[in-house]
Amino acid sequence: MLDHYNEFKGTNFEFVRLVKLQTLYGRGADHFFQFEVKPSGAADHTLKTFEGAVYEQFYPTHRYWPATCRLVGPNSQRYVPLNVGKFTVTPFNPLKMSTPLPSN
Repeated sequence: MLDHYNEFKGTNFEFVRLVKLQTLYGRGADHFFQFEVKPSGAADHTLKTFEGAVYEQFYPTHRYWPATCRLVGPNSQRYVPLNVGKFTVTPFNPLKMSTPLPSN
């Protein structure tokens, strides 16, 4: 994913470390992750944070599809800490509306 980003944007970032990882299961698995990169040959104090997503299909064949790879701010609020070392994405849930639906 980072290679494709580098080619498309004309940059030369190198992977440094994985910061956060979270998986949501359904008919497949959505893997969301944040990782840090640096320009090739640069010092570690020039780290930039990227966010990526990959979809994993289980049936009929086991396959992976890259979904996104983008540069984000260093304190992205997409991931919300639950416990030490565990993170999750806060999705919108239309079933938890503030106004209850009328019952028949």
